[in-house]
Amino acid sequence: MKHFLTLLLLLSPVFTFTTQATPVSDTEDLTLAAPVDADHSAAEWKVFSKNLLRAMTSDNEGLKVSAMQHMITYGEVIDVGEARVELMRIYRNHEDTRVRRMAVVALASMHDPGVMQYLHRAERFEPASSVRKTIHAVLADYHTAP
Repeated sequence: MKHFLTLLLLLSPVFTFTTQATPVSDTEDLTLAAPVDADHSAAEWKVFSKNLLRAMTSDNEGLKVSAMQHMITYGEVIDVGEARVELMRIYRNHEDTRVRRMAVVALASMHDPGVMQYLHRAERFEPASSVRKTIHAVLADYHTAP
């Protein structure tokens, strides 16, 4: 029950974040279906980022996985650079290769050159084929992006 309440408290701003209407002029078209748009203020994205960072420091495995999914989805507009070390730890130490692959993609969504150098070095020593292929794909995408 404690974990459920923690999850509910941490993600409650996420649920309200996507459903709050913001005042718009008569000429603007407001669509709440698309969560990433110009209608959300920098302050709202900052709060969202802070909640994701708190989720990454949680002991709840499901909460961490959910936070990684949100980092991947909203990587262009959030700032979760402080989660870099925890994501690297998950990538290196988690027993489930699917979670390790998700951590690699979440790291890549930061678009940080230092993270990409880390992944480039780690690719050579990665024992799991699926994770190595994910790293290779992430690096290829990074180097071909405009």
